[in-house]
Formats: sequence, C-alpha cells, structure tokens
Amino acid sequence: MMDRILKIVDRTIKIVDRRAKMMDRIPEVVDRRTDMVDRILEVVDRRSDMMDRIPKVVDRRTKMMDRIPGIVDRRTDMVDRILKVVD
Repeated sequence: MMDRILKIVDRTIKIVDRRAKMMDRIPEVVDRRTDMVDRILEVVDRRSDMMDRIPKVVDRRTKMMDRIPGIVDRRTDMVDRILKVVD
C-alpha cells in the first residue's frame, strides 16, 4: 500500500517538475514572439516608406515619358538633315 502511495507521489512530483519547466520557458517564448513582432513592424515601416516613394517614382517616369516625343522629333530632324546631305 505504501509503495503505491510513493509511486503516486513520485508521478505527481514529475508532473509538477515538467509543468515548472514549461512555466520557466514562457518568458523565453514571450521574448521570441516580441522579437518577431518587432521585425514585422520594421518590415511594415520599410514597406510603408516604399509606398510613400511610389508617387515620386511615377512622377519621374511620367516626365521621362513626356520627353520621348521631343527626343524622337530631334532624332527625326537629324536623320532628315543627314539624308539631305547624302542626297
């Protein structure tokens, strides 16, 4: 009878030890999760900065596209002049 009680007590102690170890790991898990959240926020900040820059990039590209007809006209004029000289 006493052996059974000792076995039960031993099992209970083991269970309590395992639970205590799990409880000890909780701060580590919380720290890792906090680090993950911090990294996610950094990525979100970088993406937000990138999104803020998009209108500027679009404006620059639009200005470049607006200059293309003038460049084409100048090149066409150059080709016309070259052809006149060759003729």
